[in-house]
Amino acid sequence: MFIRFRKISSDGKRPKAVAARIACVGYCQHRVYKQCPMKPRCRWRIGQEEQLAPYRLKVILVENKRVNGKVKQETIAVLGSIEGALLPEFWEGINRKRASKIKAEDWEIQCLRARIAFWEGANRRLKKLANRLGPDMKRLRIAAHERVPWPKEPERKKLELLEAKADFDHAKQNIESAGRMVATGKKMVKAAQKGVAESEKLAQYEVRVGAAAAAKLAKLSTRST
Repeated sequence: MFIRFRKISSDGKRPKAVAARIACVGYCQHRVYKQCPMKPRCRWRIGQEEQLAPYRLKVILVENKRVNGKVKQETIAVLGSIEGALLPEFWEGINRKRASKIKAEDWEIQCLRARIAFWEGANRRLKKLANRLGPDMKRLRIAAHERVPWPKEPERKKLELLEAKADFDHAKQNIESAGRMVATGKKMVKAAQKGVAESEKLAQYEVRVGAAAAAKLAKLSTRST
């Protein structure tokens, strides 16, 4: 048995945690779609200058079998798949400074989460095949690890730290946003109170004008009688 890797094109789906755009020459090029409405779909490309093609890396456990004298590959299990842009291999050959501009702020978090999720699923499937694989399981895990690195303890601790920092930054942003809302509300209340005070003064003035008009009317009515 051995591990086979297959790159599945994901041109019609927006890549995660990276700067991407639709390479479209049609009418919809300035619109935002979760999935392109054109048939065939317009292609997503990662980076402005690089125009990297997104893909999902599918990891398959296969076995060679001889059927009618011919060797054929039989799929034993699909260990899982992961988005290519979340793997270190995707960025090989790209300048680190350029790559940092393409990656989103939470790229590392999403990368670690995706790799952990992949290996959780892969280990469950390998465990079910433990009796069949025997001592080959270690070799197969190492082969998968070369393309989809297993997140070791230091990386898992780093993920906890990054998630805690992200939660703190999010809470900080919410506090600042709430503070701005309170300040805006106070300004609106102050403006409203000022408007009420001016309205009250105007109402008092109109009452005095009305009273004077009523007195004048009464006086003129008395004279005419």
